[in-house]
Amino acid sequence: MLTRALRNASAAALAVAAIACATTGAQPGPHTVAAAQTPLPGKPACFWLRNVYDWTVLSDSELIVHAPLTQNGYLVKLFEPVFDLDFHQGLGFEDVERTGLICGPNNDYLLVPHYQPRRIPIVAVQQLSNAEQAQLLLAAHKRVPRVLLAQQGGAATPPSAGPPPIGAPPAAAPMSAELYAYPKNGQSPEQQATDKSQCRAWASGQVAAAAAPAASGATGPTPAAPVAAGQGQNYQRAERACLEARGYSVQ
Repeated sequence: MLTRALRNASAAALAVAAIACATTGAQPGPHTVAAAQTPLPGKPACFWLRNVYDWTVLSDSELIVHAPLTQNGYLVKLFEPVFDLDFHQGLGFEDVERTGLICGPNNDYLLVPHYQPRRIPIVAVQQLSNAEQAQLLLAAHKRVPRVLLAQQGGAATPPSAGPPPIGAPPAAAPMSAELYAYPKNGQSPEQQATDKSQCRAWASGQVAAAAAPAASGATGPTPAAPVAAGQGQNYQRAERACLEARGYSVQ
C-alpha cells in the first residue's frame, strides 16, 4: 500500500514537472527580451520586398539591406546569429503576412540556404540615415560607398552658385524623409505602389505650381537653402494629403 502511494506521488510529481517545462518553453527566452531592449540606431520601419537589390552583412546577427538604393538603408537584426553569415550565398526574405513588406518584429524571416535552421526570425528593422549607415559600416570594417560619405553632416546639397535668374523654372522639389503609409482599406501591394507613385507625382506638381509665381515675381536674390527646405516640407504635406485621401494612415 505504501509502495503504491509512493509510486502515485512520483507520477504526480513528474506530471507537474512536465507541465512546468511546457509552460516555461512557451515564454520568450532571455536573449529574446535582450534583443528587443537593445537600443539600435535608426527608427523602426519596413521595406518593400520587391525593392531589395543588395545587402551588406555587418555581423552574424546584423545586416544592412538596401531597398531600393544605397541611400535607402535598413538595419536588420536577427533573433539569433548565423555562423559565417557573410559567406552564405542566396539569402532571401519570407514575408509571412503576404503584405509585400518586411518588418520587425512581425514574424518575418531571413532565409539562409543550406543552413539549419533555414528560417531565422527578424526581431528588428530600422531605417538608417546616411550617417548611421556609414558609422555602422566603418565599425564593421566594411567599405563605405561615396554617396554616404558625401552626405554626412547634412552636406547632401552642394553649395549654391547664386540665386536662379528671374523667370527661370523652379527646381524640382527635393525628396524629404520617406512617408510610411498603412493601407486602412486592405489595398493590395500593387495598388499601394500605384497610389504612392501617383501621389508623389501629384505632390511634385503641387510644389512646382506653388513655386512658379514666387519665382516670376521675385525682386531680389533669395537664399537657396531656405527655399529648398520649404519645398521639401510642402512636398511632404502634399504627399501625405494625397495618401490620406486614398485611405492610408500616414506616418
